[in-house]
Amino acid sequence: MRQFEEIQSGKRKVVSTNDCDQESDAALSVSVNARAAIEKMRGQSEQVNAGERYSVDNKNATLNSTPTWAGASKRILCIDGNTRMNYMVISAAAEVDFNIVIGGGGEGVVYAGKDGESVYKKMRDISEEHVKAKKGIEFVWLEKKGLNALYGDDFSEVVIDVEKNLLFLKIKRINGMPMSKMRSNEVREKSHLLRQALEEMEEKGLVHNDMQLKNFIYSAADNRVFPIDFTYGVGKVEKDRFQETKARLFEDIFKKNNLNDGSFSDQPPVNVQDYTALSSLPNDILSYIECIRAFDHQISEECPYEITSFDLEACEESFENVFQNRFEPEVWTLLNNVRQKKSSPYHASDILRYQYEVISRRGGYYGRLPRRIILDSVGDEDTIRTTQNLNTQKLKEIFPFTPVGKFIFRLMEHHKLSFESVCMQAGNPFCTYVILIKPNTSSYMP
Repeated sequence: MRQFEEIQSGKRKVVSTNDCDQESDAALSVSVNARAAIEKMRGQSEQVNAGERYSVDNKNATLNSTPTWAGASKRILCIDGNTRMNYMVISAAAEVDFNIVIGGGGEGVVYAGKDGESVYKKMRDISEEHVKAKKGIEFVWLEKKGLNALYGDDFSEVVIDVEKNLLFLKIKRINGMPMSKMRSNEVREKSHLLRQALEEMEEKGLVHNDMQLKNFIYSAADNRVFPIDFTYGVGKVEKDRFQETKARLFEDIFKKNNLNDGSFSDQPPVNVQDYTALSSLPNDILSYIECIRAFDHQISEECPYEITSFDLEACEESFENVFQNRFEPEVWTLLNNVRQKKSSPYHASDILRYQYEVISRRGGYYGRLPRRIILDSVGDEDTIRTTQNLNTQKLKEIFPFTPVGKFIFRLMEHHKLSFESVCMQAGNPFCTYVILIKPNTSSYMP
């Protein structure tokens, strides 16, 4: 039983947080009259209403009314109407390493914890105002409840930064690799472990609502697959969809990967040995990128516009060359482009050229180019430092000469695109850049 101290009217009390740890099975809904037990200390014993810790009217309690003991205990009870939600108060600057990104997706970015044993998932669409008002944040507790139902009560916890009211889901770190980063044959070899993991979820009344390989972590040390990024809520619709997507997932695992059989290039697949030296590279570098011994390309099941490419040669040398992007007819969103092995015989822009061809041919809009390009979650310090606090005109002039700008404008130059404007959306530690393309250059690619 954890305890914390409260100083009130010169007296020291020890307050039990056992009440704070018990969540209702009915969507976290319990009576607002929940009471915290006061254990005996210095010969005194009494009871305190949890609402009194915030204000007389506990329905109007806000984070700004955090009691004096919250910082010391790093554990408080959040009361909002008829919903009780438990969370811990932390200092994100002290506990989260914002320089190390473990992963991310549509919901948020996952950072390493400074203790080496935890990761922190920062939700993208939850602002300080959302947290203060306690609106639109309930799904985070449902994800926590799902993880803890599968892995144990202490596996995850909702935490809030006491300085900026940022909301995180703190999760125990799993030492492993997302199955999306494994080779296709390796995924097939470990598919029985994936099936076991999904069966365990079903046994515990859980379903996975985002059946992508990136949401399953393979741990060689444990010889186990760990599902992540799922919530607690289960209904008939979710169960039916779970069975359908599970069947489709295993079909895709065992069927031939048509991205690597030469169907998306004017030239047949080639051997990687033919292109080991820069001097012998062909004019069409796409043939090299398409080579099955050089790359593994995977299209997202949930989003047909999204593709991830893995450099297998670089992976064997412990480098991470991974390119994840989304190519919609009107908008290109560049999600994650890492090229650690600088000697690789291609530019990142070459990978994007290939990815665009694959996705657009599948979607029937090859030759149609975007009106807008979004560079999501840019972390390059030189680019951010050079472009921050610039007005619109200065940003337009400077951005093409930054490390990120050179990469994107190499891609635009190939497609004969001209930019109309560049907009920077500042963030910490990442920024987003939005490039608007001139209309007369975004309709057709020769």
